[in-house]
Amino acid sequence: MKIKYKVNLLIVILKVIMALLIVVSVNFVAGQVLEEEMQEKDLAITELLASEIANPLLGEDGLRVQEIIDDLKRQNADVRYAYVVGFDGTVVAHTFKDGFPVELITANQIPSGEDGAIQILSAEGESIQDVGVRVLEGMDAKIHIGFSRARLFEAIARTTDTILIIAALVLLFGILLNSFLMQRMIKPIEALVEGTKRVSDGDFDFQIDVTSRDEIGTLTESFNLMTAERKQEEEVLQESEERYRLLTDNTLDVIWKMDFNLEFTYSNPAVFDMLGFTPEEWIGSKLPEHCSPEEMQKIQSLITHEIENPKKHTGVVFETSFFTKNGEEIPCEINAIILFDENGRPTELQGSTRDITERKRAEEVLLESEERYRLLAENTLDVIWKMDLNLEFTYSNPAIYDMLGFTPEEWIGTRLPEHCPPEEMQKMQRLMTQEIEKQKKHTGAVFESIFFNKNGEGIPCEVNARILFDENGRPISMQGTTRDITERKAAEAHIKHLNSVLEAIRNVNQLILVEKDRDTLLQEACDALVKARGYDVAWLGFSEDGETFAMVKGSGFPEDVSRFCEYMMSGDYPPCIRDALARKDPLVVMDKSEECGDCFFESVCRGKEAAIIHVEHAGRFFGLLAVLLAPDVSIDEEEKGILAEVAGDIAFALHNMELEEVRKQAEDQIKASLKEKEVLLREIHHRVKNNLQVISSLLDMQARNAKDKDVKDALSESMNRIMAMSLIHSQLYEGSDLSEINMKVFVNRLLGQLQSYQVGDARIASVVRVDDYPFPIAVAVPVGLVINELLSNALKHAFTGRGEGKIEVSLTASESGMINLRVSDDGVGLPPGFDINKSKTLGLRLVKIITEDQLRGTLEVAGDCGATFNIEFDITDY
Repeated sequence: MKIKYKVNLLIVILKVIMALLIVVSVNFVAGQVLEEEMQEKDLAITELLASEIANPLLGEDGLRVQEIIDDLKRQNADVRYAYVVGFDGTVVAHTFKDGFPVELITANQIPSGEDGAIQILSAEGESIQDVGVRVLEGMDAKIHIGFSRARLFEAIARTTDTILIIAALVLLFGILLNSFLMQRMIKPIEALVEGTKRVSDGDFDFQIDVTSRDEIGTLTESFNLMTAERKQEEEVLQESEERYRLLTDNTLDVIWKMDFNLEFTYSNPAVFDMLGFTPEEWIGSKLPEHCSPEEMQKIQSLITHEIENPKKHTGVVFETSFFTKNGEEIPCEINAIILFDENGRPTELQGSTRDITERKRAEEVLLESEERYRLLAENTLDVIWKMDLNLEFTYSNPAIYDMLGFTPEEWIGTRLPEHCPPEEMQKMQRLMTQEIEKQKKHTGAVFESIFFNKNGEGIPCEVNARILFDENGRPISMQGTTRDITERKAAEAHIKHLNSVLEAIRNVNQLILVEKDRDTLLQEACDALVKARGYDVAWLGFSEDGETFAMVKGSGFPEDVSRFCEYMMSGDYPPCIRDALARKDPLVVMDKSEECGDCFFESVCRGKEAAIIHVEHAGRFFGLLAVLLAPDVSIDEEEKGILAEVAGDIAFALHNMELEEVRKQAEDQIKASLKEKEVLLREIHHRVKNNLQVISSLLDMQARNAKDKDVKDALSESMNRIMAMSLIHSQLYEGSDLSEINMKVFVNRLLGQLQSYQVGDARIASVVRVDDYPFPIAVAVPVGLVINELLSNALKHAFTGRGEGKIEVSLTASESGMINLRVSDDGVGLPPGFDINKSKTLGLRLVKIITEDQLRGTLEVAGDCGATFNIEFDITDY
């Protein structure tokens, strides 16, 4: 049955029930109203009758009373009886034919003194309404009239019939109206039903026409709006499903589902990349097929534990291993959760599996790294610590014990201000504030401070600290290292002292290089050792005999140094000096704890180390160098070596001064001797030149007297050769250097001299290219003869029959010492077939002999355009 019929039937039944209820209710109310009206009417009749019979009763006229009640009965068909009765039960009059029924008085329950009406049944079973009224106020009698209730029932029946007719009409009208309204309501509802069915089938484009503006219309509009929203939601859902599908299909993690038989019911494609199975191969397989038995036990225990904690179904993340298709076991991380139905029963498992091979390798590397760093932290000499922002230490490595005497357990929980002076604490707080204010430039801070050890001693330390910040840039803690720099501080102080000493020594060495006066050298050396803040006091005692001091220089004395110098030069030495002079050791160190009571300057030296060093070189003892160190400094082997070195440098300088004095004396002697030899040598060259000029003059005289031209030419050539050698000796005599000849000057003078002897009118131009290179006399003489022969030959034979010509002379020297001599002319050239090796002329044979035998050089001759002679030899052989 369709719902509209069910609704119609229900409405009709409800209306019938409502009509019946209305009829009954109206009938009941109408009966009550009629009964009350009839009762009031009967009471009024009774009261009227009571007033009528009052007088007769007062007159005790009983017959009259009987007549009145008989007339009442006859005139009113509804009256069944009437009687008057006293309060004592005496019946005055009645209308009963068969005698007064005594039980009637008993049935009347109205009290004697009250008016009212009650319902009773007659002997025949008729319903009677007995109305009793007192006859008169003050009389002890009542009148009772029994009215039949049939008239009441008839009136009620008539009223009920009327109500039923009206109810039937109303019911009919209601059914018709309901039919009309149902048509208006059911049709939209049917449309809603149809729409609901189509929407459930997925037709979200279906819309219902709105035909009214009542609740149904509102419901229809809501349905249409819901359908449109459902359509949007479905589209969003489809997009979401597509995104999740793409995410699932393209994620690197394997996403899976599994029932409680441990059989996989779903897997994304990532299972192929990770384990080599296709999703089709994976689905339907069971978990035990893909992992070892021990891993299977672990997984089953985790599943059991998860099921047994129904209120904590947060899933579980654990590591295990799976077999690939090739049987290789790879480490995996599983994130799984159990799904439950609404009754809390587990239905299936789902989760993801990730290949953690690389992570495992990284973890192994990390563990190795952590182990290395742990060993490093526990075995390093530096204290590694962490501290919160309340300056309370939260970690320390064992090195804290070696450095400060605290165990890590004693150190952790203590606060920084407990371990350093207040001024150091202020400095560190200032550095921490600066570090926090750097914002993103948190480079940390390295600074020096002082920490108290367990015994309360201050230990100088170097702190390398850094503030750690969270992702929001808020400082959360501090960490760093602390290093004991006691030795470094001592080394720095020592290095500072040594640098001062080295600076002083450098000044002394510079002084040694430039200072040539002994007194000044000794005094300024002492000043340099003190001024550089290397030593408090320094003095030098110079000895000529190795036992006494001929001179004493000093610096840094708090009193007048001259008193000390006089004291030391007096020969009355303190024990330390006598000991230093007597001992063979080159260096004596006086300990600061020693006391020298006999020393004139004991108060100056008290509490300080002193070093006394022998100043000696090459077995020569020049004296003593003594230095007094600062109270907080002790001499070590390095400084001993430095002092011994500076003493040796001073001794070397003194030795050089003595050698310089000896050298100057020897030089003066040598200079005097050389001067004498130079005078003699010049005299020799002068006399050689004069003798050669005499020989040349004799040859010239001989040539003028000779009649034979060949003899005359031979004499002239010899004269030219002698003049060339004479020119060399003349240049040596006139120059400042007696061992070397400037060949450029020689060539120009020789060429001018030969041209002055030229016969004929030819104009000869000369070109001279000679390097300014000095030749030793052993080379200059043979080279001068060769140049003389070549120039003489050119002037004599090259320009015969010509009016002009050119002669070139080139003499160059390379860096390696190779000499090149080139003499050329642009004259007639050499005769055909000329061979210098076969030449019979004395001059050319002389050139060849000197070049090859004496100079050990090479000779090349060319005669194409004039004549060219090219000679090369090595001057380094001389």
